[in-house]
Amino acid sequence: MTKSDQQSHDTTNRQVPFIRGTEHVIPNLPNAMTCARRSGFPGNPWRIGPRTWMAVLALVLSLLPSMAAAQVSLAVSNLTSTSATVTISSHTGDWWYLVSNHTTNCTKATGTSVDLTGLTPNSTYSFTAWSSNACTPSTVYLAAVDVVTPAQAVVTLAASAVTDTTATLTIENHTGNWYYKYTAPTGGQCSSVQTGTTANLASLTPGTNYTFKAYSNSGCTTVLAAAAGFLTKPAQVTGVTVTVLSTKLKVSWTAVTSATGYTVQWKSGNQNYASSRQATATGTLHTVTGLTNSTAYTLRVRATNGTGDGAWSADATGTPAAVTLTVSDVTQTTATLTIANYEGAWSYKPDGGTTCGTVNSGGTSDSANLSNLTVNTSYTYVAYNTPTCGTAGEEIARKTFTTLAAVELTASDVTQTTATLTISNYTGGAWSYTPDTGTTCGTVDSGTTANLINLTVNTSYTYVAYNTTNCGSTSAEIASETFTTLEAVTLTASAVEATTATLTIANYEGTWYYKYTTPVGGPCSSGQT
Repeated sequence: MTKSDQQSHDTTNRQVPFIRGTEHVIPNLPNAMTCARRSGFPGNPWRIGPRTWMAVLALVLSLLPSMAAAQVSLAVSNLTSTSATVTISSHTGDWWYLVSNHTTNCTKATGTSVDLTGLTPNSTYSFTAWSSNACTPSTVYLAAVDVVTPAQAVVTLAASAVTDTTATLTIENHTGNWYYKYTAPTGGQCSSVQTGTTANLASLTPGTNYTFKAYSNSGCTTVLAAAAGFLTKPAQVTGVTVTVLSTKLKVSWTAVTSATGYTVQWKSGNQNYASSRQATATGTLHTVTGLTNSTAYTLRVRATNGTGDGAWSADATGTPAAVTLTVSDVTQTTATLTIANYEGAWSYKPDGGTTCGTVNSGGTSDSANLSNLTVNTSYTYVAYNTPTCGTAGEEIARKTFTTLAAVELTASDVTQTTATLTISNYTGGAWSYTPDTGTTCGTVDSGTTANLINLTVNTSYTYVAYNTTNCGSTSAEIASETFTTLEAVTLTASAVEATTATLTIANYEGTWYYKYTTPVGGPCSSGQT
């Protein structure tokens, strides 16, 4: 080959490398396509000539469809911290696999997928597929893939849908059976086996802080998950009472455990409860204002805590009413004034008078005691909404009453040895009596009369009444009465004739009878009136 021919050959085949050695095998070509160097030309390797190159090119072109076929590959799915699934694609026939850093030996696959278990969290594994059971480089290597397990997921327990008596526990990152119990408050019992991821709790105590834990065993000794703590909603409000005021209603109720606040709602007539007619309170008392007197209202209350609202209380009702002033315990010189449907300090005085009395207690049914009144006298007292009797306030109510007449003690049913004392215009309760000059004390614990016995015929008595049961030792005289017992009963005869006479009885009241005793044998008469 001349130098020019060599240059021409190099130019034509500059993309083809030299073939050195005794032979060179082009990958994936038949052995027949071996290019050998000719003997007798040591040190001068053959280059592929134009004809050979064209043959090789034709053969490669014929193999392109098969070379373009899908390559065998491995894919990872269902990956967890301890397991994974590896699937082979674009391969038919038997195959074997090997997993590095794992106890699995070269193992024959039974399908297109292999489930790996017992992996270590947060670790890398190399999965290789082979065409024979040797799983070594001496056999045909099919494909490989790295399996990287994630870190072990922490099992968690959470509470949701919490009400006053129920809640739902949800366990995550755990498969298999589990159990639960509450550790706070004390006394929680281990549950039955749970097979799902949620557990519905019931019969919880309202307004209570609970701590639940998940366990892997029926004795609830091996903890699976950290504690799930929650506060149940507050209990339903009870003990709602309504105090009537003028244009107001004061609502009170029993405190609820764990409550951080309360909501009060009210309505009247055909109205529905609405947020436009509600108020909040931090304590157990609230006064609803701006209401209409003589209109009936319905009210309800509910408690709130950090979890939410409790159930509404049962309805309570009340009707605002105008302020009233009433009088009670009226005696000859005293009386008691009571204001109703009013809240706050108030004052009072006789209509037209100047002596002002003040009540500062601020209750809703406050009273004032009047004294030094005049016996059997009419009074009109006026109440004011300030402590200064109208100086800076206004009249809110008035009341007219009359003191009692003087206490009287009278004697009735007087006989020769008995009599009845009656006290009137007395409201002090128990009283006592005694003869003006005597020492024997009689007591009346209740009632207005006392029966006297063992009196002397035709004798004058003065009895004194006292306002306690000890006849003046620590009490005051309230009344007295003088009376005289009757003379002895006498029977006289008049208008005596041969066969008739008239009998007259004196100093006796009531039905009486007669008969003659001399001569003997006289019959008893009929009743004489």
